[in-house]
Amino acid sequence: MNQIQKKQQKKLNQEKRNLKKQKEDLKSISISQKKMKKANISKEKGKPKKRLSFFGGKKKKSVQETIPYLRMLRNGICQVEKNKFNKMIRFLDINYQLSTEEDKESIFNEFSSFLNYFDPSVDIELSYINRIGKNEEVEKNINVPDRNDSYNEIRKEYREMLKNQSQKGNNGLTKYMYITFSLQAQDLKEATTRLERMEMDILNNFKQMGVKAYVLSGYERLKVIHDILNPNKNFVFSFEDLKYSGLSTKDYIVPASFNFSSHNQFKIGEYFGEVNFLQILAPELSDRLLSEFLGVEENMIVTFHINSIDQTEAIKMIKRKITDLDKMKIEENKKAIRSGYDIDILPSDLITYGNDAKKLLVELQNHNERMFVITILFTNMEKSRKKLSNIIFQLNSIAGRHNCVLKNLNYRQEQGLISSLPLGKNEIEIKRGLTTSSTAVFIPFTTEELCLEGESLYYGLISSILPSIEYELAFVALIAIFSLINRKIKIAFTGILIYLLVYFLSILIVRYGSNTFRSIFMPFLGLVNKIYPVCMLSMIILSTTKVGEFLSAMDYVGVSKKISIPLAVMLRYIPTIKEDWLYIKDSMRFRGISPSFLGFIKNPSLTVECIYSPMIIMAAKAADELTIASITRGIESPNKRTSIIRINFGILDYLSIIIGVIITAFTIYLRYFYD
Repeated sequence: MNQIQKKQQKKLNQEKRNLKKQKEDLKSISISQKKMKKANISKEKGKPKKRLSFFGGKKKKSVQETIPYLRMLRNGICQVEKNKFNKMIRFLDINYQLSTEEDKESIFNEFSSFLNYFDPSVDIELSYINRIGKNEEVEKNINVPDRNDSYNEIRKEYREMLKNQSQKGNNGLTKYMYITFSLQAQDLKEATTRLERMEMDILNNFKQMGVKAYVLSGYERLKVIHDILNPNKNFVFSFEDLKYSGLSTKDYIVPASFNFSSHNQFKIGEYFGEVNFLQILAPELSDRLLSEFLGVEENMIVTFHINSIDQTEAIKMIKRKITDLDKMKIEENKKAIRSGYDIDILPSDLITYGNDAKKLLVELQNHNERMFVITILFTNMEKSRKKLSNIIFQLNSIAGRHNCVLKNLNYRQEQGLISSLPLGKNEIEIKRGLTTSSTAVFIPFTTEELCLEGESLYYGLISSILPSIEYELAFVALIAIFSLINRKIKIAFTGILIYLLVYFLSILIVRYGSNTFRSIFMPFLGLVNKIYPVCMLSMIILSTTKVGEFLSAMDYVGVSKKISIPLAVMLRYIPTIKEDWLYIKDSMRFRGISPSFLGFIKNPSLTVECIYSPMIIMAAKAADELTIASITRGIESPNKRTSIIRINFGILDYLSIIIGVIITAFTIYLRYFYD
């Protein structure tokens, strides 16, 4: 026992000595720190203090320092930081909102796969820019210069038409969509190799979605930034000028001044601007949210900064959250036991968060889902503060309809503007975690636009229908002549008068009708224009051709019975149905039921019951009777058919064939060879 006490006493003495030594060391360290502090203070005396910005960092002394990149190369590679490089791709719109549900689902899945392509080492920025073009640019695009030929009158009419349509349109609003992808690399050589490989993959992904895309050069990237910061100025720049001017690329794109003195707005030259971020409160979002924002016909930039989270880390993070929530549930259960109430009574938020976390874990583990953190920014610039506030109010109303909120970046306007530029740099820490499908809801595609670029032509609204109905008018006139030759004068004059009415009505609606009026009536009139000539020709055939003569003619030219018999039954069926319809109308009139359209409006159920139901039954009965009669007359007999009527080609037949061949050849020439 004494030996144990001696050992404990010895150990205690040793610990006391160690503690005393540690105190002495700490004392000597504090003395040396005080000496160093005094020395630093004496050195810094007389030096001006560094002024820091509100959120830290050196205060910027020039507009060039505000633009956050180091250099821009000819090939489009931008060095943002020492080891961070990026490239930029512009992609065009496709028809998404007008597609069928199956096509929409296919495009949505392709866009989701496109987002899943980017791993955590790649940062992407999606920029959607609405810019109202200058009046000079619009006039330049629609101006068709005169030439030394006989078509100047047509060019004048063409210019006037384009000018009128541009005034009815969206004031030259152009929509641009870009993706900027950034990665870390040791040097430019490594960055170039990796960026080019990613560039090919991104272009292939866009191609699978049917989206046209191309890579921007250094000049084009600088022009995009210049047009954002200098809306009313033309971009004049060449990389060759850098060799002799001693300037950098920033000097060509920056505005005259930046003013960030206001806490909720900024000013660039004569323009007032404001940056807001989108706070998502809704549990589910519609794929029309982004299209509604981009449908606002004002100058605007919508920016998405998207960063992928490693799948393993995301799953671990969610599991930790679930563990924390379970721990909180246990604490609530203990509190319930101590207080003497039911342990199943838990706070509603705790239950909701727990269920959501478990659902999210299932999606990440069992579905093709990944986790992303995104920042959504809206940047607007206008010359008037009042107009700017009206636009922000309009955007807020759109966000409110989808249970979201647009909030101002107070005291962060400079960082917000920098993050809105398509340079792949995000200085806003406000982020929202979303899965792949939730991120893909912000699909940027709406409808493909028709642009006045290259050799493209523009003929105004619903341009294709006017040449079409003129061609059909000529076709109806030929059918009327054919009807007169066959002594069917009533069909000829009635048919041409009705079609002239449809023709002039179509022209009036196209040229003078409102958009709503056109969208209601033009589909119906277009269908009438396509079907009417065929119906008119069918009336002539039915009134001039007997079934026996038709079958004899078909046998004479060697047409198979599999074709001639159904056509013969059809020729006999239509007149039979017409006779039955007249009988039913007379019968219903005796019973006091009007078969007219007005009678249908007054009493639709009785009209359907007493007129259309018997019509359907008699139509089926007529089909059976015609079939039986045809079989009785030996229509299926394998022997060669004989006829007392001799069928031969006459002058009119040859003339009709020649006219048909000429019309077909002329149509093919207009379609494929006429320039």
